[in-house]
Amino acid sequence: MNNDEKKSNINIVYEYFLSNLKNKDDKELSDLVDALCKFEVADISIETKDDMRVIQEIFEKINSAGEDLTSGDLIRNYLLLNKDSKEQEKLYSTYWVNIENNCKDISELARNYYIICSLEINDQKPSDISFYKTFKKFFDESNKSKEDILDELVVYSEIYKRIVLFNVTEIDNRNLKYLFKLKWTDLMPLLLYIYKNCKNDKEISKIINLLVDFMFKYRIIKPYSGGTSLKNVVNNLLKKFDNDDEDHIDITYDNVLFELSNSYSPSERYPKNDEFKEHLMKSNDGATYYSLLLLHHEDMTSKSLQIDVLDDLTLEHLFPQTENEWWINNFGSKDKLILAQNKYMNCIGNLAILSRSENSINGNEPWPKKIDLLKQAQFKVTNSVSKYEN
Repeated sequence: MNNDEKKSNINIVYEYFLSNLKNKDDKELSDLVDALCKFEVADISIETKDDMRVIQEIFEKINSAGEDLTSGDLIRNYLLLNKDSKEQEKLYSTYWVNIENNCKDISELARNYYIICSLEINDQKPSDISFYKTFKKFFDESNKSKEDILDELVVYSEIYKRIVLFNVTEIDNRNLKYLFKLKWTDLMPLLLYIYKNCKNDKEISKIINLLVDFMFKYRIIKPYSGGTSLKNVVNNLLKKFDNDDEDHIDITYDNVLFELSNSYSPSERYPKNDEFKEHLMKSNDGATYYSLLLLHHEDMTSKSLQIDVLDDLTLEHLFPQTENEWWINNFGSKDKLILAQNKYMNCIGNLAILSRSENSINGNEPWPKKIDLLKQAQFKVTNSVSKYEN
């Protein structure tokens, strides 16, 4: 058995059952045999000379009565079904095995590929069967052969694997990790397209860095009113990249910046620095991303930070969320403290990043004691707060 065969789903399932059966006693094995005897097998004989469309419809209907198939399952059958069994085996071994090895979520890869090819977006994520029908209709009407589609999917699956495993360049890997934390799902078609079609690594790195800045501002300011704004941003860029009309643009940092900064829709444009600063000074629900923003600032200044520490990161409120006697006395009254809390609690000036262990020690301590603890924190951006003793 070669490596590809060992990685196949059939062998994985076989090994799973084998390892479990070894631990069963005679009674359990006897019950299992009794259960298997109750199975019914349906043998449907279809000659390859029959209509391929009919065979595909039978496949869909048979499986629709059992466990729901993913769009990836349906698309695989659609792309591999062929009158010539040798041709079908060739398509599977040459293309599909590589696609499966590169990407565990075929459905997600297919959705991104469809967006790149069709330049169409949905307000909401469609169901598996609905997306499959959309995918099938689009490519049935396109001039791409099944082999063309499979060939492109192999290329995109390789890029997808490098992106999600952060296996690009060192600079890109760090920025991609920030994009992942900033919820990059809607950006994925754009990332795939850029990595496939731009041959200048330095230009790619500049664009990825730009997208990190854009996503920080976009997530914190929240200029959008609906769920498709970011998808529209991606779609508009893809349309400009992938056409031969007058409005075609090359994949460059300057072009991406210009397009983002000059969108006709306020909900899709690149937020300005002054606007970003204004939101950071307010107490708002954008604070969800403040820990990541502070970590990014630390990363840009120290250049040696391990971004994986984000999993152990917490936000410390410099003056606490819960009142105590020291803070009430320091503000003059409980009412004045509550007013300050309402105004500044979740603005970035009242927040500092700490590890979980450091934050548990800090608690609601008086400010003089907090200063000493902040001086010992592992992050320079947090240490800097300790200079404000009053």
